[in-house]
Amino acid sequence: MKARLYKTFLLLSLGLSGSAIALSPIGPPQAVIGHNNWGIGINFGYQSMDLEADGTYFEYQSPTRQTQGKIELDDIQTTSSFVQIGFGRCKKWDVYGLVGVSDAEGDATIKNSNGKPNTNGFWNGEKFDVNGDHKMAWGVGTRYTFHEQDTIKWGAVAQITRQSPQGNSRWTANDIYNNNYTIDGTWEMEYWELVVALGTTIIYDNVQFYGGPFFHMVRGDMDFDGTYDSGGVPADTGPASTSQDLEEESMFGGYAGMQMDLSENMLFYVDGQFTGKAWGVGLGTILRTQ
Repeated sequence: MKARLYKTFLLLSLGLSGSAIALSPIGPPQAVIGHNNWGIGINFGYQSMDLEADGTYFEYQSPTRQTQGKIELDDIQTTSSFVQIGFGRCKKWDVYGLVGVSDAEGDATIKNSNGKPNTNGFWNGEKFDVNGDHKMAWGVGTRYTFHEQDTIKWGAVAQITRQSPQGNSRWTANDIYNNNYTIDGTWEMEYWELVVALGTTIIYDNVQFYGGPFFHMVRGDMDFDGTYDSGGVPADTGPASTSQDLEEESMFGGYAGMQMDLSENMLFYVDGQFTGKAWGVGLGTILRTQ
């Protein structure tokens, strides 16, 4: 029976990995590597979240036109894959590092906060696509076991990652004379993503189930550099840019998952997280060296 379970979860792991599902899962809220052991693994995941960017948009004319406004980013889907290298500082405490790649895609909507702005390219309600290529990502994390009994453990896990997807976008706005202005250029997001979870782990033979409250915070920047085209008015065509502070729309939620020992030194885990405006799923494996 156990052999069939091992094969089932190995096939599941390989199948999900091949489809590049990739929010990095945070794993169980407990130390798993062991005292003075190294842990080497890989994880994959998928995340969807709503973000909000707030800042200034510029059109470099004479004089320069600018307006304060927001960009709402809906259903930003990130896929990432990480190699994980960790060390067991003691039986109850792991530390680890992550290095890999991530991307992002979704929809963005301009929300001008000052009524009709004195710019042509940043009106209220324009939409554009966010489609970023895979770029390098990295992070660090730690797991700690606070208390353990025969079949129950209490602990925590914290992880912070830095991601920087970028891509090209275009959108169109109409001025007061109903002229079409096309804005075309390159955007770049650079943000830190922090996740912290407390949880209880229930042990059942070689399978462990865990879950608990979850904290999720995103802080960073979203910048755009490009040009706007007045659609027939050469004197009113030129460079455009925006610089925005980026953050999440919801911080608190919960998560749950399962850990399984595939062998004496190798474990597999799969988990999911959710807040009011974000959710993610992922899986990972860790090989312990003794």
